[in-house]
Amino acid sequence: MNLLMARFYPKCGRGLVKMLVLMLLCVTLGAYAQTPVMKGVIRDQNGNPLVGVTVIEKGTTNGTSSNTDGSYSISLRGTNPVLVFQSIGYTPQEFTVGKGQTRLDVTLKEDAISLDAVVAIGYGSVKQKDLTTAVSIVSTKDLDTRPITSASAALQGKAAGVQVVQPNGQPGSGMIVRVRGASSISSSNDPLYVVDGVPVGEGNYAIEYLSPNDIETIQVLKDASSAAIYGSRAANGVVLITTKQGHGANKPQINVTSMIGISHVAKTYDVLNYQQYRELMEETGAVKGLPTDLKDETDWFDETY
Repeated sequence: MNLLMARFYPKCGRGLVKMLVLMLLCVTLGAYAQTPVMKGVIRDQNGNPLVGVTVIEKGTTNGTSSNTDGSYSISLRGTNPVLVFQSIGYTPQEFTVGKGQTRLDVTLKEDAISLDAVVAIGYGSVKQKDLTTAVSIVSTKDLDTRPITSASAALQGKAAGVQVVQPNGQPGSGMIVRVRGASSISSSNDPLYVVDGVPVGEGNYAIEYLSPNDIETIQVLKDASSAAIYGSRAANGVVLITTKQGHGANKPQINVTSMIGISHVAKTYDVLNYQQYRELMEETGAVKGLPTDLKDETDWFDETY
């Protein structure tokens, strides 16, 4: 190599040729150093290797997964790379790769919070990980994210297989709740509502007294095996509502929720009072003999709203 460079640059000394070769090697090594490879083994809390764990360089599409022995290998692209380890049933973890670091062994912790949640199914309860029936759960965390005006509205868009719709525009009309659609043509399709273990009836009128702010959780029993204990009343599903209660021996706590809503009529109409209505009926001949001594100046359109 030195001989070729000396012939190509006959006027250059051997020292200059060596310096050029050294610079070429430094550039090559520098380019290679920009793509370090991180390796390691992923295990659970018991030391068993985890298969199929996703390893992603945060902020990029660069990723890989662990092998059958829990090992992984990924080429890093960023200057300050952060590796994210994710797997179903385990808590995701992030690690910042240090300068010059080439190995990172990771231990993932089980994400058992949702699996240990206790779900009420009729008169009993069971852990969610042991649950085999069709149950949808709406918790306080879901209720506090949006303003709701009724207990049935709390289910709207929050439970799979449960339809909550506004039947008409009548002022004060309730919501219609359908669990997995309508099942009868002539009979009621409303689910059975059970509040704190007490069946209160079918239809929205059964829970009109219940304030949405008093609800802790709502659980919907959707299949026959979980709802059968309530008999024929549970043919359209069961909605179990648990209200908020005191917990433990801590100091009293007061929670205040404030909400203001403004509504107005898009278009108003001038309607007849009693005298005008009586004159119209007599002119058309539709009704005769209406009392003439009644005085009524009520704006019935305003009273309706």
